[in-house]
Amino acid sequence: MVSLKDVFYDESKTEFKMELMKKENIGDSNYKVDFMLSFSFGYAVVSRTISWTQGDIATLKEQISNLNLQPGSGYITPQEPELTMFYVIDEHNKEEITLYITLDGGQMNSQMGTETGASIKIVTTHHALKSWVNQLGKVFEV
Repeated sequence: MVSLKDVFYDESKTEFKMELMKKENIGDSNYKVDFMLSFSFGYAVVSRTISWTQGDIATLKEQISNLNLQPGSGYITPQEPELTMFYVIDEHNKEEITLYITLDGGQMNSQMGTETGASIKIVTTHHALKSWVNQLGKVFEV
């Protein structure tokens, strides 16, 4: 299981978890993995299974590595459209990244992108994001 916790986790109990459910070789050393993705906050949990390939992880790694750590906002998106991450870097605290992670309910339920669905807000750091995506990448190692 790979987890990204809010920097204020002790108070917020906010966490984004991805647990490996299944790994499948789809040819030429390419793998597809099914993750149980969970948003937990306080006493509540929202879970959904999603499938990613090495391409999704490579895309995330590149975007996170090249993240402009200046005040502003933008998106971090895997190739799989079910999950969207919107980030904000505040001019008063450039060390922290506020990350809004959204499961696209329209994509999951009717194969139509809507940018609606369950969402979680996590305050994190660039270092924690890089560590998280690197841990996810290890799932694909043989």
